[in-house]
Amino acid sequence: MKRFTKKLIAFLGIFAVLLLTFDLLSATERFRGVFAALTDSSDYEEGAEREVAAYLAKSRTPGSYTKLLVGDSVCAQMTEAFYDCNQQYCLVGNNRALTMAGEYLLVKEFLETHENVSEVWLMAGPDLLQTSIDATYSYSYVVLPFLQADLLDELDEATAEEMEETFGSLFLKKPVAELIAGSAVNRKLYLNYVKEREEALEKGESRENQTVGMSDLAERYLRKIYELCDAQGVACYLIPDPL
Repeated sequence: MKRFTKKLIAFLGIFAVLLLTFDLLSATERFRGVFAALTDSSDYEEGAEREVAAYLAKSRTPGSYTKLLVGDSVCAQMTEAFYDCNQQYCLVGNNRALTMAGEYLLVKEFLETHENVSEVWLMAGPDLLQTSIDATYSYSYVVLPFLQADLLDELDEATAEEMEETFGSLFLKKPVAELIAGSAVNRKLYLNYVKEREEALEKGESRENQTVGMSDLAERYLRKIYELCDAQGVACYLIPDPL
């Protein structure tokens, strides 16, 4: 019996080492694509972070812009053909997955890196106004890109609590998040777990408790955007998506 137990422990130890080795290899530049293809994880590669990084770079890059237009995917579709056509309006159309918290950070970064700003325009439709932190998009579009940019701590305590409740405090730590972000396999396993957990919780939640209308997060950050602009003497306008 003792011999069997020792063999079992040895087998489990070897198996654990192999799993750890494969996991670490899946996060390396050389083998990332191979492991993603083998595990059908290619759809989980880091497209969202690159997308948000481009929005941040646009809002942060110093220049002669005196006006900012941010907003959801409708805003992006309407303005993408005009990105480089003027030196006054900085056009940073994005998508609702950033949530209003992400829009706030884009506005904040723009105001901190540009002088003589006179106007901020925020284009939003119902989806953006209803969006809060969720298991489907928020880790890839909010947590990872803004953590990598050292901006996640700029969000308020209520948002931090929402993220901890959804993703777990451990997975909001930069070293752990980078391990998730660096491997499509890790991201697939983790995000699918989080999504299934959220769906299970929602099944037990009464309809009365589910969000209807503007989310608390959207309301809080709309106020923050207006307050931020007002403190700097910048006019702020909220405009609806054209329907």
